[in-house]
Amino acid sequence: MKKYMTRAAWYNQPIQAVEVENETDCFVVINGRRRKKRSDYCNYFNTYDEAKAFLRQRAERAVSNAQSALDTARNELAKIRALQPKDAENGSWMWRG
Repeated sequence: MKKYMTRAAWYNQPIQAVEVENETDCFVVINGRRRKKRSDYCNYFNTYDEAKAFLRQRAERAVSNAQSALDTARNELAKIRALQPKDAENGSWMWRG
């Protein structure tokens, strides 16, 4: 039976059709080797559209996480730029997120 395997985005071919010999709820068998259906490196899906949706959602999550990290870094930079010598002396300035 045919499955669609997704790989990490840095592969040249992030979705590849593979022939599966056997399948359980959690594993597939390819060339006599048992592999997890879900892992950090490869995931197996019944359709190409499912595989593509998985990759799209993963990429959207990465963009969202990167945007959040960028916002946090920009806020921290703005606070650092606003620091004044008096803030070190009297302790009136609190570092808050």
